[in-house]
Amino acid sequence: MGDQPNPRSLPSLNRRNVIRSLLFKIPASQQGTTFAPALHFSNHSSDCSSSTSTDYSDKSRKIRSSSHTASSSSPPHVSAQSWAVLDIKSGKLVGGFREQQPREIASLTKIMTCYVVLNVAENYHISLESLVKVSRNAAETCGTSARLKEGEEIQIWDLLHGLMLPSGNDAAVCLAEHFGKIIAKISGIEGKCKEPIKYFVREMNQTAKELGLNSTFFNNPHGMSMPKNKSTATDVCKLAATALENELFQMICCAEYHTCYVVQPSGYSYRTTWWQNTNKLLSEGFVGVKTGVTPMAGPCLCASLKSKGKQVVVVILNSKSIDHRWTDLPRLAHWGLNNL
Repeated sequence: MGDQPNPRSLPSLNRRNVIRSLLFKIPASQQGTTFAPALHFSNHSSDCSSSTSTDYSDKSRKIRSSSHTASSSSPPHVSAQSWAVLDIKSGKLVGGFREQQPREIASLTKIMTCYVVLNVAENYHISLESLVKVSRNAAETCGTSARLKEGEEIQIWDLLHGLMLPSGNDAAVCLAEHFGKIIAKISGIEGKCKEPIKYFVREMNQTAKELGLNSTFFNNPHGMSMPKNKSTATDVCKLAATALENELFQMICCAEYHTCYVVQPSGYSYRTTWWQNTNKLLSEGFVGVKTGVTPMAGPCLCASLKSKGKQVVVVILNSKSIDHRWTDLPRLAHWGLNNL
C-alpha cells in the first residue's frame, strides 16, 4: 500500500500504534472520509456503574404517548399497511394508520442499535476511534452486508456507518458483540459473558422502556425476521425523534456515502471500502433515518422532514413495494407539515 510503514523497521513499536499510524497517515480530507471532531472521548472508565441500564437525559424522554390527533385535512392514500407521522417539537402524533399495531420492522431495528452504541460510548467514555475486531460470527452473518471480513479491524465510527448506510447485518453483530462485552464488564460479570449479543439486546430493550416504547421488543441487533422482534409505527417515530437529537446519530444517518479504511488481519496493511446510503430521500432534502425490508416486514422506511421551523418524523411499515416507499413517505411528510 505504497505509504505503509515497514514492519521490520519498527520492532519496538506496539502493534496498536502501528495500526493507528496506518489509519491516521491517510489524509482525512479525502473525498467521502469522515473523521468527526466530536469523536475524541477518553478511554473506557474503570469505575463505571454496576448497572447495565444506561442513564439517558430528560431531553430524550420528552417524546410522550398521545392519542390520534385530528388534522385539518384527510391524509393521502398510501400503500403502507401501517404508518405514523409525529410532530418532533410537541412529541404528538399528527396522524396514523394502524400506528399501534405491533409488526416486524426489519432494519429499522438498527436505529436502536446505533442509538444504544452512541449512548453507551458517551456515558462510559469510549472513543469512537477505537478499533473493533471482526469475528467469524459477524463476518458470516447473512442478509444485507457491509462486506466485513473475519480478523479485520475497523473503527467504531466507521462500523456505525456500515450499520446505517448499507444496512450491514455484519456491522450490527460486530457492534453488539463488542458493546455487549463492555456492558457485561460494567455489570461485573465479564468472565461469565458467553453470549455478549444477549447483553447488548437486553440494553436495547432497557432503552426502549426508558423511552416509553411500550409496544417494542428487540430480539436481535439487526432486524432479521424473528417473531418476537416487533415494534409499532408510533414507537419507531418516538425512537427516531429522540435519536435525531444526538448530533452524531444525525450525522451518520444523513451521510449519503462514507469511505473508510479497514485494517487487515496482519495489522500492517489496510483496504479501502465505501458504502452508499440506501435512503434515496436524502437527495430530496429529507433528514435520515433508515430503510428496511424483509419478507415478513415488507418494505419499511423512517425519515424526517423540516420546513419553516417545523419538523415531522414519518414511519411507514410494509409498503406495497420498495419503490412505493419513495412516494408513500414524502406524501405523508408534506401532509404532516401542512397540518401542524
